[in-house]
Amino acid sequence: METELKRLKVLKKGKFVLTSGKTSGFYVDMKKVLGYPKTSEILCNNFCKIIDKKATCVASIGYGGLPLAARVSLKLKLPLVVIREKPREHGLKNLIDGYIPTEKDKGSY
Repeated sequence: METELKRLKVLKKGKFVLTSGKTSGFYVDMKKVLGYPKTSEILCNNFCKIIDKKATCVASIGYGGLPLAARVSLKLKLPLVVIREKPREHGLKNLIDGYIPTEKDKGSY
């Protein structure tokens, strides 16, 4: 897996400003993986192995993580929560799409 991620140049080293405003010495370009179904499948399988068996839903924020979260959600048969950075300005003006978690839901960290 590591070789495949290196080949696709998914992991970037340098100084990056993240959405949060914090800086990081590396960046994982998940959007790069979108065009490679086998790599996406391998990542999905690896994530599924480490997600807590008590998790009741899968959540995603941001454009890059959504396809992988959707794959994980389908494979584990768990509802998918899509969290927007800010509410849409049109339509239903949702901040959360898909499944709306309740206090009973448990995530995996």
